[in-house]
Amino acid sequence: GGALAGTIEKSWNSFYFAPEFGYFLADNISLEGSIGWGHTSDLTNILFNVTGRYWFSVNDDINYNPGVCLQVNHGIAEVLGDKYTNTGVDVLFQVGSFDYTITDDWSVRLTFCQLSLNSLFDNPNAEFSIKIESAVTVKYYF
Repeated sequence: GGALAGTIEKSWNSFYFAPEFGYFLADNISLEGSIGWGHTSDLTNILFNVTGRYWFSVNDDINYNPGVCLQVNHGIAEVLGDKYTNTGVDVLFQVGSFDYTITDDWSVRLTFCQLSLNSLFDNPNAEFSIKIESAVTVKYYF
């Protein structure tokens, strides 16, 4: 699976690409990862994610799969010709995550809520936040 996104507006353009992979360690435990690259008009981001999930079966087609994600984000910004870099490490608790099985090989994931510890290692005052943003991901299993 993965993500491919783009935005074109009058003064803002962005593009994001993130292939995702995963493996079931046991029937109800998966380990997932992704490597992402994003670019806006003046910022380039490289993003690494590793997520562990536990799968609760709601019924034959729906699984609730909360996860804990370790995320490393490296950004390069260009401001008035000068380049600046920043690297952040975040821990995300993905509490709102459901998969709907379409067939044995295909599913759709809806993610809508995560708790975040931002800037965990590079900031003496780590920030805690709740992100209410939704994403729909189509997944293929092989």
